[in-house]
Amino acid sequence: QPQTPPRESQTMEAPPQQKVKQASTPAGRPPPSPKQRQQQQQPQQQSVMPPPRQTTKPRSPKKTSPNRNNNVPPPVAPTYLQTTKAVLARPFGRESLLVKDCRWIVQVSAAEWADNTWKYRITVQERQGDTVQLQDYGFCLRSLSDFGWLEEALGIEYNGALLLPSLSISLGIPDDIVSSLQPPEVESRALAGWLSDVLNGIRGQGELILSTEKINLIDSESMEAFLYRQELVGFDDYAHMERTPRSQLSSSDVRSPDGSLGMSPDFQLEQNNPLWDLFCGASASFDRSDDLPPSPSRAKMFRKSNVSSKALGDSRTFQLQNSFVESSPTFDLSNSPLARHLSLLQAERDLVWAWRARALGSMELLGKLKEQEKNIGAAWKRFAITISNLFTYEKEMEFSKLGDSKRTKLQSPYRKLHSSTVDDCLRVLTNAKVDRSIAGLDVLEAMLNAYIGDLSAVHPSMESYLESLHNVSMISHEMLEQRVANKQVVEEKKSQEPNDANVQKFLHNERLFAQSLTTLCRTAPLRTSRMAHKYIEKEYEKAQFIGKTADGMVSKISVATKETLGKVITRHGTEEKEDKTTEMALVQRIVDIGNNKKFVPPDQNTQEVEKGVELSKEDQNEEAQRAAKRDNALRMCRERMGRWDSKVAMAIMEAVGVGDANVRVEETTRELRLIRKFAIGLREHMQRCAEALDSLKSSMEAANDQEVKQHFVTELQNVLSTMFMPLDINAAPQIPFDLLRRHGIAMDDPLGWLQRSSRTCGGEIANYMNARETGTGWLINSLVELLKDYNERVESIESFVYMECVGIQLEKHFSQHRATALAAFEKKTDITSAINIATRKRLPQLVKDLQVKLETVGADVSHTTVKEAKEAHLESKTLKQELSALSMRRLTRAKEISTERVIALMTIWSKEEESSSREEKMALKTFAQSLEYRIGEDDLKRYLDASPSPAR
Repeated sequence: QPQTPPRESQTMEAPPQQKVKQASTPAGRPPPSPKQRQQQQQPQQQSVMPPPRQTTKPRSPKKTSPNRNNNVPPPVAPTYLQTTKAVLARPFGRESLLVKDCRWIVQVSAAEWADNTWKYRITVQERQGDTVQLQDYGFCLRSLSDFGWLEEALGIEYNGALLLPSLSISLGIPDDIVSSLQPPEVESRALAGWLSDVLNGIRGQGELILSTEKINLIDSESMEAFLYRQELVGFDDYAHMERTPRSQLSSSDVRSPDGSLGMSPDFQLEQNNPLWDLFCGASASFDRSDDLPPSPSRAKMFRKSNVSSKALGDSRTFQLQNSFVESSPTFDLSNSPLARHLSLLQAERDLVWAWRARALGSMELLGKLKEQEKNIGAAWKRFAITISNLFTYEKEMEFSKLGDSKRTKLQSPYRKLHSSTVDDCLRVLTNAKVDRSIAGLDVLEAMLNAYIGDLSAVHPSMESYLESLHNVSMISHEMLEQRVANKQVVEEKKSQEPNDANVQKFLHNERLFAQSLTTLCRTAPLRTSRMAHKYIEKEYEKAQFIGKTADGMVSKISVATKETLGKVITRHGTEEKEDKTTEMALVQRIVDIGNNKKFVPPDQNTQEVEKGVELSKEDQNEEAQRAAKRDNALRMCRERMGRWDSKVAMAIMEAVGVGDANVRVEETTRELRLIRKFAIGLREHMQRCAEALDSLKSSMEAANDQEVKQHFVTELQNVLSTMFMPLDINAAPQIPFDLLRRHGIAMDDPLGWLQRSSRTCGGEIANYMNARETGTGWLINSLVELLKDYNERVESIESFVYMECVGIQLEKHFSQHRATALAAFEKKTDITSAINIATRKRLPQLVKDLQVKLETVGADVSHTTVKEAKEAHLESKTLKQELSALSMRRLTRAKEISTERVIALMTIWSKEEESSSREEKMALKTFAQSLEYRIGEDDLKRYLDASPSPAR
């Protein structure tokens, strides 16, 4: 069998504020039993001397002169509002408990493999008074099935009066796995927390502390058997035991007749037996509890877990079931005289069941809301990554050696802003935004988990109570019938309790059960208020953090002064205006190359003004087509001034007569290829930003369409109101509201969660949710518009490539045209010379053949055409240079402000986050004030009596 080494133990206790001195037992000896410890402590208690009196005189306070500023106010008693704020601000969780709240300290080591199962070493220690001295109380080695046995045994022994926290819920596993033959390994910290809560009466992760002064669980038969017995028996004998556990009677020597769950007859002999060492140090002497017969009550114990939501957060129990919320269980309306608090328990049980159903519904919606927020957060992260990549790409262009590399501070206002700074700012802002929407929901989920766990503990406790009522009624049937029949005896002995031990035990546990359940119901308004207040605190903290983050981001990316930016903008505007005029003149000159009608006078006279010699003699239709192409090219150029694309370039080349628009690689320069590559990459990064923003917008629209957040807020308000609001009103039981009000249970929404007016909790939470959603839509639309403007910058970079290509194709086209005209003219000259020679030599046939060849050359070939082709070629070269200079000037200006558009995207995002956080903090402050002022004094007092002290 595999052996696993022991690991570090987990201790569940509040962090001690003083050093703890631990008294350990000698090695090899067992810890004393409860009876032996009481006998050992009796002589010690007689010899305890009172503490010595203080002989030193207390130092008088130092007098301060009236001239000094003494701003320290004198200590005053806390007011009602201060106490309310302290209660609401008390941290949530066991870790926030003070030392005095944890009398029993439980240590559970990591799992050890023994006897074909995982077992855990358990140490229970008692904190003795103000001396903060620990004394060992018990040490044992138990499996997970033994913990399940303890849970059920305590429920049967105390008739469900303890409202025990569910072990399966605390561990996050189904109940059938806890009682299985080979349960899985679980966290020792969770086991230590559960056992510590049971012993100290802590419920709801430290939200409540039930009174355990009248009982001592450590001396109960169930706990004693769990800590000291080698064999844990079944529940048949225990459920029908005839005598009361000695922890609930004055005598400590009472045991059950058969010795089950008590001290076995051979227990004293085992103490002196060497096998006791094995009992304390190893697991060899332990009998496996996996062979225990299944108990029918255990199958009923956790019927409350039949839901399919993450209702308990860290608990995975509810995810393995089928239905959502089952109907309320049938309550046994027995008219037994033993049931003194039956009506109250029934009303409280139905009220708790309605609370639990609503809480489960809110947890279901909370899970969906968290999934939506995670999807939206992932979309924000994707958008931030694309912006960071775009800025890095633009920064590469800014420092690239393209165009004029001599840059001054005026020409590059953002040169001091580095990519690493932008990346850090975006990462921090995005993480803060994602955490902003999840952190508050996590706090609310944790507190709702604890709340639902306590509400879920009522049902198994009620079942144990009803089973015990039935068993005690059967045992005392004859005596109860006689007392009911003889009314006079009942009236005479009205104030006396029955003498039967089982009846005494049941009545004692019933009173304890009614007290615990009433305490749970009374403290519900303050407990739900603490949920809301913790949510407000976390939301305020995250809103403040994201506001500071956004403000820091704005200050870091604003490296250029307003004066510098103003000068750059003014210079760029002037230069761009001049370049637009130059661009139109260049396009006009381009389309007029080779045109036989260069221009038409303003009076639209048909008289043609010649400028140069015509290249060719086209007919009227061809000339009209060419004129239409020239007009189309000029129109498209005016529409896309400075933003040439493929359509504009093709229109200009068609107007000139360029047939082949393809530019070979060897015809381009290295600079053109680099800029073309950069333009393609810039277009891809910009498209990724647009896609990420579309994904974010789609996620937010899908969330708004499903209205999960609205439904969750409405359901959460129903939970926080603590009103009786069952899921099915028609099938809901009738609850005596007057009876519950007489016992201090609020039934009329004391904090106004269901109201919509101002200064009420319901109205303030609606105002806060509206404040959160107000600026998001405007921010998304603004980012979309900025990306549309960013597309113009990308087109201006691409325009450089198209202008260069048009210049290259013009020179290429007219160079080829010049070479063709020159070759044709030379051929014509050669043929003409040959014809003259053949004519002089009287060779008519040769002359005839040469005349045919001359006709193929063309009649329009002349020295004039060669001259005009040369002039057109030289003009194309000039136009190419001027186009290159124009595109280079625009590229240089684009390099100077390459990161301006990206910085604009980040600036508008960060400023919107800063403004939104400011509004949200104001709404949260108003929300918190309304919550604090509407808490009643009676509710506050009831919660203080049953909760840890708010003082830290």
